[in-house]
Amino acid sequence: MKKSKFIALIILSAAFLITKTTQLINRNNNAEIVEEKLTQEEKNKTYDAIVTKVVDGDTIKIRFVGTIPEECSAEETIRLIGVNTPELNIHKKKEKEYYATEAADFTSKCLSGRSVKLRFDTVSSRRDKYQRLIAYVYHEDYLFNKILIEQGYGNYYPNFKFEDYYMNLFRGAEFYAKTNHKGKWS
Repeated sequence: MKKSKFIALIILSAAFLITKTTQLINRNNNAEIVEEKLTQEEKNKTYDAIVTKVVDGDTIKIRFVGTIPEECSAEETIRLIGVNTPELNIHKKKEKEYYATEAADFTSKCLSGRSVKLRFDTVSSRRDKYQRLIAYVYHEDYLFNKILIEQGYGNYYPNFKFEDYYMNLFRGAEFYAKTNHKGKWS
């Protein structure tokens, strides 16, 4: 019974995702993406930043522009909430994981040197165990966390709780990537 409820939830999430959004062309790679723009209310809760470095597919370094959030420095490392991309393992004595280079290259192509907006989750903590800020990252008002999952560069990452709306959105994005054979699912 639990399995059928889970499958139904995934199908409903995917249906919601497909019917509730419109298709756009991503200027950075001409890939089809599903629109998920910031609302005016969400814009009021964001912080402007410039991406100074891409560490890997789901981790970037930024410099805040304008207002610096409480308990933050002008420059921070950001871990994108709800998504996990394959590891490059640069500092470890392990092989890089499958599709790690592609994920890092995609994030670099889309975000390096660009302006972004950061929004912190209202459920999860603001920092992870490595003291990186955990945030939703918007580029040109589009939710980049979701784009990574939707294009198959990363997985939905539910290892800690965050806002239900985004958990469902990211779960649906992974379902979309798998069923449409995007990125690492191809």
